[in-house]
Amino acid sequence: MSTLHYKNYILTSNFCIMKHTKHVLHWTFIVLFTFTFFSCQQEDKTNLLPNQKKENFITQEKAVEISNRLTFDNQSKNATSSIEKKISEILPVSDEKNETVYYVINYQDGGFVLMAADDRYEPILSYSDDGYFDTNKENQPEGLIYWETSITKSIQYLRENNIPQTAEVKYKWENINLSSFAGKEPPDNGCVPELEIVNPLLSTIWGQECG
Repeated sequence: MSTLHYKNYILTSNFCIMKHTKHVLHWTFIVLFTFTFFSCQQEDKTNLLPNQKKENFITQEKAVEISNRLTFDNQSKNATSSIEKKISEILPVSDEKNETVYYVINYQDGGFVLMAADDRYEPILSYSDDGYFDTNKENQPEGLIYWETSITKSIQYLRENNIPQTAEVKYKWENINLSSFAGKEPPDNGCVPELEIVNPLLSTIWGQECG
């Protein structure tokens, strides 16, 4: 083979190799782009479960943000002041569909808050200035389990029936504070408080008059 033909052969071979390499790189880019695109789509779909509407769902990050702003009453002999506490842990509580319905936020040095994971429901479900909230059902009394089940069903109902947020609940989410919350600690004695409104049992009018 002559020197000229040998050089032409090398140039042709190099050109083919470069062309093939570009072709491989081109298809590699397409495959990677397609995989990334569909992975992102899949991630968006799995972030929220069917009944968790994006505009109403309270994420764990949002719950932490709100919890860090809450203040607890510090009662002493002379006065009452407000103190801030640092979060020790946040535990999402899910229903049977694996949808988060509320969060349990335990604080360092004691105290906890139960916060709804849907802004169409009351924001603060319960709280305590001290103590620790154990989410293990085996360690909970019957009354507390019943109360938690009622909260879960109420939030499920909002989601399944697409109930809109009321103006009152919206205001509470925008102005969250523990001092305005009346419920405070959840039941822990095995009893569930119930209120039933009944008509008067007697129609007699009586009194104690002088004379």
